[in-house]
Amino acid sequence: MKKLSVLFKKLTVRLYCLILILVIPVNLLAVCLTQMIVWDYQKELRQSYQHELDIFYTQFNNDLIKLQGDILSLISVEWNSVYNEYNLNTALKTNQFYNELKDLCYQYDLIDYVYLFQYSTDRIFLAYDPQKHTWQEMTELKDCLSGETREWRNQFGYPVVTLDGPIYLVINSAQQNASFGVLISLERMFGLFGERTDTDHVSTILTDENGNVEYASNPELIGQQTEQAAMCLLSDSFISGHRAGFWMENAYFFATVPFYYSLLMGLSIFSIVIIPIIWLAVRRDVTKPIGVIENAMREISEDNLEYRVEESASTNEFQYLYTSFNNMASDLKNLTIDNYEKELEKLNLERNSLLLQVSPHILLNSLNMIYSLSLSKNHLAIQKFTYNLMQYFRYVLRENREFVTLQEELEFIQSYLGIQKMRYPDRFTYVYQMEDDLREIMIPPFLIENFVENAIKYGLMPDRVVEIILSIRREDDMLCISLIDTGNGMDEQRLLALNNGSVIEDEAGKHIGIWNCRKRIQMYFGKDADLHFTSTLHQGTQVWMALPYKELDVNQD
Repeated sequence: MKKLSVLFKKLTVRLYCLILILVIPVNLLAVCLTQMIVWDYQKELRQSYQHELDIFYTQFNNDLIKLQGDILSLISVEWNSVYNEYNLNTALKTNQFYNELKDLCYQYDLIDYVYLFQYSTDRIFLAYDPQKHTWQEMTELKDCLSGETREWRNQFGYPVVTLDGPIYLVINSAQQNASFGVLISLERMFGLFGERTDTDHVSTILTDENGNVEYASNPELIGQQTEQAAMCLLSDSFISGHRAGFWMENAYFFATVPFYYSLLMGLSIFSIVIIPIIWLAVRRDVTKPIGVIENAMREISEDNLEYRVEESASTNEFQYLYTSFNNMASDLKNLTIDNYEKELEKLNLERNSLLLQVSPHILLNSLNMIYSLSLSKNHLAIQKFTYNLMQYFRYVLRENREFVTLQEELEFIQSYLGIQKMRYPDRFTYVYQMEDDLREIMIPPFLIENFVENAIKYGLMPDRVVEIILSIRREDDMLCISLIDTGNGMDEQRLLALNNGSVIEDEAGKHIGIWNCRKRIQMYFGKDADLHFTSTLHQGTQVWMALPYKELDVNQD
């Protein structure tokens, strides 16, 4: 379970889950719903066509049944005697029968022609409704009937006959000496369906009882079987044994689907098909670059500061991240080196500061002073000197700290001055002034003591008492420290070197105490701090320091 939890936190895994759980099912559902809508629409369309067929079948089949009954009713018991031989009596009866047959043209709108074949005379009597056809059309049809084979004339049935182009459904009644019947134009019959706008894709057909197409509005379908149709709707069988129907192209149903259904279906399918492409794009443009950055960050976290992203990203955003990472890695490397060098410099400065305080001559002079005092058996002076010396070395050799309080620094200065008072009695005086609320402010150790020591070391004069005045105050956000002595002072060349931060060098060697203090001030407080000197030869020296107060207003170990 824990492994699954860790695995699920990966961006790639979450994207996979999002696609598998949300995107693909939603799109599949959209495809299924759209397909169901299309199927319902196509079902309604088929039902509409089937309903149209059923109406046509009912009307036409009823007309056929009635017409067949009227035709059979024309056959009388005297039929054989009428057509045995041609005489005046039979001519009259033939004319009477023909007139009755002719009346059918006017009674039924679906009848185009009625005919009478007399076998004994091989004559053809043809009647028509002048409102439907012309004399010329009737004459051409009569000539065509004269040349037709008589196979379909010799039986009672419903043949489909092509007569000089038009196709007719024939209701033929054959007797011993003659046959008669009606011709129904299938083109006009199927015209009862009305005008259609889909004739390019849907053809009306008439089939025999075996499913063979005997008539079709598209002549190319004649002779084919309905089993060959992609989509075919048929009515019930007429009394004639034929069936009417619609022969439809398979693509027609999709062509009739409303555009927005087709668009929805297309978009749904497209959205599924394009998912792998989208995933490849997301993997190339998102997950892979994130993996590159992740690997780069791991390299940096393992202290491989030389690692850089060498490849190029496919998007501007990740290319910017690659470039930024490389720049960050370079800066981090430089910063690490700088910090190392800075820390090393700080250690060296502290070492130099300590060495300055624990120089051999201080220790030797202190031991020599103790020895001299012991010879004079001045026990009180020895105690006082030894106590100051102990406090002095306790401060110098204490556990290393970057900062001390002003109070601690001042106590150390007093210990130092107590020692120097024993060595140089009546040679200097020392006073200091500090606001009480500044006692706990933190400063680097030996920062003030160095300048006090220089005032003793270089400022004392044999012919007068030197005054040393220390003042510590706060001005706005700055801690201001000033140390003034009335001693030897210095020439302009040395003063300029000190203000420029140069190391003072003379016949006695290098003097790095003030240089060390300046470096420490720059290291801890940067450019906001200030250290400068004023001095006049034989008149004294003034040290001025300004440190950022806000940087010091914290307690540090």
